[in-house]
Amino acid sequence: MNICIDARWIFPKLSGIGLYTQELIRALVRVDTENNYTLLFNDPAVLTRTEMLTGAERSPRFRSRLIPYGLFTLRNQFALPRWLKREGFDLYHSTNYMMPLPRPGHVRRVVTIHDLIPLLFPDHAPRSKKTRLFPLYKKINARSCGARGFDHFTERVHATRHHSRTESPRRSRITSREHSRRRHLGL
Repeated sequence: MNICIDARWIFPKLSGIGLYTQELIRALVRVDTENNYTLLFNDPAVLTRTEMLTGAERSPRFRSRLIPYGLFTLRNQFALPRWLKREGFDLYHSTNYMMPLPRPGHVRRVVTIHDLIPLLFPDHAPRSKKTRLFPLYKKINARSCGARGFDHFTERVHATRHHSRTESPRRSRITSREHSRRRHLGL
């Protein structure tokens, strides 16, 4: 399988999601002997550092590509799906909730959602940016999770697994897509 991992979530100053992405790459370099991976970056220094720290530079199954646009740009929304389709990827993995809205042809999409608590229980996270920007966050997630959204999603936060058993109208909208599958990651 030809898999594209969006490593642009690894910023010059390493954050939680960036560290998660880096460790995911490191683990895949170590254990996956069947698939081929392309790692997307938009910062050459981060690309070099990540390849060195993860061992991706030494693996024949991994290659890295620099793309000239960032995660939060309008260009990303339209250029990335065309590029994914043109390059013939089987699967695209965004390690955070941002997913290009246009579907890239036959390319399957996986998104990692690190924390659904602000969406499901906004009163438990009143200072969260996701809570403060709830209408925008809700719209982005609904679009990513809707009929033209991702094919699979993973939840990373242990508390989310507990709360995902709780019936919630917001939750049912997120998980109602027939073809999506939820995977809990025990990280």
